[in-house]
Amino acid sequence: MRGRASLVLVLILTILASSVAAFAEEASLRADELRYDPTFQQIRAKGEVSLQREGLSFRSDEAEAFLAEGRFRLWGGVTGRWEERNIDIEASSLRYAEEEGVEVVADGDVLLRRGDDELYCAHVTWRESGFLHLSGGFSAFSGSRTVEAEEAVVEGKVFKILGLKRFEDVEAGFVLHADRIEGRLEGGRVAEATALGGVEAEFIGADGTPMRLSGSRALYSEARGTLVLSGSTRARQGDRTLEADSLVLHLASRRIEAVGSPKITFILPDRGTP
Repeated sequence: MRGRASLVLVLILTILASSVAAFAEEASLRADELRYDPTFQQIRAKGEVSLQREGLSFRSDEAEAFLAEGRFRLWGGVTGRWEERNIDIEASSLRYAEEEGVEVVADGDVLLRRGDDELYCAHVTWRESGFLHLSGGFSAFSGSRTVEAEEAVVEGKVFKILGLKRFEDVEAGFVLHADRIEGRLEGGRVAEATALGGVEAEFIGADGTPMRLSGSRALYSEARGTLVLSGSTRARQGDRTLEADSLVLHLASRRIEAVGSPKITFILPDRGTP
């Protein structure tokens, strides 16, 4: 985990927060067809829709805007580009509203990309209060790291990842599975995180051979550089199995410390019939 599991989530917060500020500035709306209703201050646009502001642009098949309420909706092959931050967005539809605080919602095959960092999901909701919700399943890729899960929620410095299918760091040779993860962010990094339910961690041990840890709960601490498993814990490496009340994995050295009633099971070499 190494404090980087939140990288793409923090990236998306930055994307949306910065994009929202652009809507408050002067903008232009172009399309093949434009209809304006002065009674409701409503604009309907259809065909090659282009919504632009300096450094920020969106394109879609159709759009509507309620100027008095500060609401915009684009749908049909929505694409967007923010040049200053090198950010691209794709979605089936995108909504922006500022009636009760700024809110941005993107739905349907959502892709957010900055450089080599990518996030794919079915639904994104962001609010300026510091709320972020990814749902319908998502996959995030950043360098050698991959996160696949059903849902994620960020509220201020607190985050939850539900239905974690896989967190993998190929470079570090580390894979984590769990039902859910809850934790705290500090400066865009994971300071603490707790994995709950069916926890499994796979990695290459200090001697270069694969190892698998399992338990019902795991606590990650960036400050201590450890992953502590508890609840029916077990470590397997080759033909050796280590069981204890809790297992402490020191991430830098890949050393494992067994705490509380440790027991190791192994297979003796076959020396043949005497």
